[in-house]
Amino acid sequence: MTSFPNDKPRVLILLENRPYPWDYRVEHEARALTQAGYQVTVISPGQKGAPAREVVDGVFVFRYPPPHPIGGVIGYVWEY
Repeated sequence: MTSFPNDKPRVLILLENRPYPWDYRVEHEARALTQAGYQVTVISPGQKGAPAREVVDGVFVFRYPPPHPIGGVIGYVWEY
């Protein structure tokens, strides 16, 4: 994995519902920030077969396993 440069301002984006880069709004924001000179890191839920970490178009991406779907109040509490 590429090391983090220390000379750029940093931005952290946390995604809850969709894996990166499949959340197109966030993908465009992250790409624009990277082009403006920011070091962008995105933490998002993973998807089967996707690597846990990678660099996508200059954006550092870290993925966590999504929670198992559980309905009702217990599922809501478990997710948050």
